[in-house]
Amino acid sequence: MADAHANNADPNIAAPVAAPFALSPGLSSHQVIDFSTREGSRLYEMATKQIGDERFDCDPGRMRSFIEGLSIRASNFGWGPIFNIPDNIEAIVQNTTNLLSNYGDITLEHIQDHARTYISTPSRAAQDSYMAANCLISSLSPTAIDRITIWRDQYTINGIPSGPCLFKVIIRETYIDTNATVTHIRTQLSSLDQYLPKIQLNITKMNQQVKQLLEGLAARGETTNDLLANLFKGYKAASDRTFVNYILKKEEDYHEGLPMTPDHLMNLADNKYKTLVQLSLWNAPSPEEEKILTLEAKLQKLESKKKTENKPKHQVKGKPQRNRNTPKPDWMSVPPKDDEPKQKTVEKSEYFWCDKHNSWGKHKMVDCRQANIRKPGTSKPEAKKERLVKALAALLDDSDSEQDDNDEEYSDESDNEASDSE
Repeated sequence: MADAHANNADPNIAAPVAAPFALSPGLSSHQVIDFSTREGSRLYEMATKQIGDERFDCDPGRMRSFIEGLSIRASNFGWGPIFNIPDNIEAIVQNTTNLLSNYGDITLEHIQDHARTYISTPSRAAQDSYMAANCLISSLSPTAIDRITIWRDQYTINGIPSGPCLFKVIIRETYIDTNATVTHIRTQLSSLDQYLPKIQLNITKMNQQVKQLLEGLAARGETTNDLLANLFKGYKAASDRTFVNYILKKEEDYHEGLPMTPDHLMNLADNKYKTLVQLSLWNAPSPEEEKILTLEAKLQKLESKKKTENKPKHQVKGKPQRNRNTPKPDWMSVPPKDDEPKQKTVEKSEYFWCDKHNSWGKHKMVDCRQANIRKPGTSKPEAKKERLVKALAALLDDSDSEQDDNDEEYSDESDNEASDSE
């Protein structure tokens, strides 16, 4: 049936031609583009438009996204031959290095030598290089353009701008190429344990910082050999015990011979951090801290109850007290002289001079809350324990004094009974 149908086909109608497969319009052909056609003009317009929504201003913090955008553009329009730089330009069989991912390994002079082999020829490589250069220029901010274009003679070959050369100049001007800068980057990588507390112990942000520092080294053709050790040290500076124990286990596995790469460790740490945050377990109190908090709450309740019981009856019944908004009497701000006591009675009420408040008040100096605020160098767990010890000591003192009073009463009663019997 199929053959019969084919024999009956109209001979005047040409058989359909299968279109060449391509992932994008720019990859449909590697031949020279005819820019005089509508399709060619449209292709040039798409290839040279700005990368991303915001122009690049040579900020190192944005370099990662800028390179990623350029890599996608190069992939969509077939710019691989101009960004894959041969290690030996004159070799017949050429090994290449990708400039977009290994920009620190190739010198500008070598890129220029490669560009000279095609930039003045009627080739697709020359077209791609020119489109890439215009794409980069259209993606720069006015400030960046002023900074880059002063090096025009370094990214133009025979008066024609070269995309790969321009990219290398942008990289160089974004990252300051000095030995001091490389040393500073290495110092930052070795001080991740000090950096983590500055970003509120955010593991994701720390990983982003590490990747930016690595890119800074790569831009200068440098690497680091102790990144894993620095990552382990940085992660162990976290305050969450569950996370730190997890990292310690991974470090132990690594020391016992389990393969581990920096990227793999960063992924594991980031996933563990996000899981703990999502489950509201990040920095959750330990069982010991929960016991301290529970006991502290009970003590506060006992203290509050004790203060209520010790209040004079007229206060408990609700006798109006001085309104806090009412100005204090002038005498309350007059400090006692050196030879005068720091305690006095006014209108049957006892007052004490407080050096912290610089005023007469109902509390003693030793009981002043303002004076007992935790010092900056004291950690929270230490402060909790300190308050706990003070509260327990106060309760014990009260119970001892009550016991002493009871013993005295019991002794007096015994003496009276003995005298009566005589």
